[in-house]
Amino acid sequence: MQIDKDKLNKFLNLSDEEFKKKVADAAKTSGLETNKINHILRDAKNIKKMIGSMTEEDLQRAINSMKDEKVAQMIQNLQNQ
Repeated sequence: MQIDKDKLNKFLNLSDEEFKKKVADAAKTSGLETNKINHILRDAKNIKKMIGSMTEEDLQRAINSMKDEKVAQMIQNLQNQ
């Protein structure tokens, strides 16, 4: 899966609330429980900071390690937004 750095940067520059909403919407569309996602996203600012500091290789490894089909679908949904 190719990572579009421009899209990623725009996504990470969203307000914390908009970031949470987009991730929750993508999770819901993928069939993941939004309550769990919202719990994980409590600290959106630090999550965005962590993702922003990752190299493309780090991001690719993280994506590849997510074997759950629903998580893969959520990532695809986010890329299509």
